Amino acid sequence: MNESTPQHHSTNTPDSENDIHTEEPTETYRTKALKKRSLFLFPLSYFGFVVALGLVFGFVYTISKLVSTGGDPANSLESDFMSMTYLMLYLDTLGFIIAFMLFKSVRRFTLENMSFEPLKKSMTYVWILIGLGLILGAQYLVFSVLKLETPSNQNQLFGLTPDNFTTLKFIAVFVVTALLTPIKEEFLYRGFLLRFFEAKYAKAWLGLFISSTVFGLMHLDYPLAGVTMGLVFGALYLKTKSVMVPIVAHIIWNSYVCLVGLTYLL
Repeated sequence: MNESTPQHHSTNTPDSENDIHTEEPTETYRTKALKKRSLFLFPLSYFGFVVALGLVFGFVYTISKLVSTGGDPANSLESDFMSMTYLMLYLDTLGFIIAFMLFKSVRRFTLENMSFEPLKKSMTYVWILIGLGLILGAQYLVFSVLKLETPSNQNQLFGLTPDNFTTLKFIAVFVVTALLTPIKEEFLYRGFLLRFFEAKYAKAWLGLFISSTVFGLMHLDYPLAGVTMGLVFGALYLKTKSVMVPIVAHIIWNSYVCLVGLTYLL
């Protein structure tokens, strides 16, 4: 009995040590591989790609307009671009995808917390509903009670009016605003920016504050309401440790906004 006991420990100890060394370096490597300069280089690259794509699109469209009209298209260009604002969101998404694919360390770091496990728990949806309720209440307070901000008419912004409304155009707007944009923004603000401070400096609260502030400021016509949205989405991530949860909440919210806008067009 005394001889078999040491043998039992000698075979188990290396295995347990190997388990530790095969699990932790993966997460540590992805965090360490993400350089601090990525905090600036990745967003700047993303912005640069979006600007470049916008310039190329604008140039190509203007030339094609010149050719098709055989003259000066200045009178119609402004109205054309205003009616195609949603296309800029597609270019914005494409610019993000290009930057996201080029920055391998950012991509691996961001996708690391893409767990679907929280979505299998009913309590997750309770937190999502609470979060969406807080957003709705905050926006009612900011827009209607305190009147601190006046959001732009989303239908006019995307060139959707009762006169030019088509089902195909609405679907194009819905896909980019209710599906693609939430995924892109959650990858950027929660999956990358918030987690950067959480993983690099162990300061999740700082990441929550910075990511929510930047998120709000990027929504130019309602920054205060945007900050509250960022705080809710960030809190959902911190609660569940999965960027999939704020993605789902964001998709639900943007879908709700799009469908409410649709009622004014029909």
